[in-house]
Amino acid sequence: MKTTKRMAIFLAFLAAACGGSSSNPVAELQAATPDVAGLSLETTGGAADGLTVSPAGSALAASAAAASGCEPYQYLCNIHAAVTGLNEYVQAAVEPIEDLAQTTPTSVEGNVAVFGPVAYPAGTAVADFRLTVAKVAEGSFQWKLEGKPLGGADSSYLLVAAGRIVRATGDLPHRGHGSLGIDLDALYQLNPATGPAVFPGEGKLLLGFGHSGEAKAVLYALDKFSPDRVADPNPVSGILAGWKSAAGLTRVRIVSVGEYLGAPNGGADAGDETLLGRAGWFPGVGGRAAVVLTGGDVPAYGVDFFLGLSCFDESQSDVYRALYGCTAGVCTLVANAPAGFNVGSPSACDPATDIGIDEKSPPSTSTTDPGMEPGAPAVPDLPPASMQSLSF
Repeated sequence: MKTTKRMAIFLAFLAAACGGSSSNPVAELQAATPDVAGLSLETTGGAADGLTVSPAGSALAASAAAASGCEPYQYLCNIHAAVTGLNEYVQAAVEPIEDLAQTTPTSVEGNVAVFGPVAYPAGTAVADFRLTVAKVAEGSFQWKLEGKPLGGADSSYLLVAAGRIVRATGDLPHRGHGSLGIDLDALYQLNPATGPAVFPGEGKLLLGFGHSGEAKAVLYALDKFSPDRVADPNPVSGILAGWKSAAGLTRVRIVSVGEYLGAPNGGADAGDETLLGRAGWFPGVGGRAAVVLTGGDVPAYGVDFFLGLSCFDESQSDVYRALYGCTAGVCTLVANAPAGFNVGSPSACDPATDIGIDEKSPPSTSTTDPGMEPGAPAVPDLPPASMQSLSF
């Protein structure tokens, strides 16, 4: 055999041993699965947004308690609470995918690999999860996560999450653009028959995402979502959006439902209000938060909506807060607001944290706007129409 031919064969063998995508189909499938970091919403990041290193399943019910720990005038806290309730379920559904994708597949047939099952959550397992990943075209992949009661028959598997991703050459693992869905009602069915629910939520989380290197942009469509169907019986439907740059700058928009406002003059309560919140975080500087409150008891105060504004320093402590009542697009300071609502001066806000919202330019009150927050470093896909649209 000629030396040049032997060298070509050796180089081909070496490339295969090093795991190039064309010679290592399992590695290619593993890289096409999602991870929590690429899908979570972030205001300032870390524990305040429910992003912890502990198993998410053991702490899901804490999200409802987090919401009750915020005063109505703590706008950033209320935004954190809404983001936490969402992120803990993203973590609960996606962490099993991350764990499974790191294992050796139990079967590989053509461009399809099956991983698991594995028991989850770690230490307090209540369910078995199985992951299937398929390559459907060059750079295009589908995956699904199924769960069944611990030790149950394979016929009891339920579709818990599913998604699609398109990856370009050079994309980091678990990065690209695509969509996915998480079925909290299916997760709820995996709870043990006795004792507290490990997966207490309800509804569906439908998500579109886009990445650019480490930067991300995500759009969530909530379909009757609540992180805890008993402790927080206020399911929400609406659009949440957010992005994070490689440098750590973030913008987020959330929608939440709750008892944020009492009726005036001790009157009869008209029901829960809808809170639409926006925040921007600038590492090393601080940020701003703005919330719009509609529905419930708001009309009884003679306004279309209330607008709350705040800015905070690097430690996330407010240096300014103000409450405005807005009618026909004109917002006026609520001078007789309860203690805590009007604090400091807008001059205390760092100009570098401007997010383009104030009493003269109030934000939209739409809870279904599919647009991304300004300045996004990537373009997300639109959320899927339903879980069924992701099945395969």
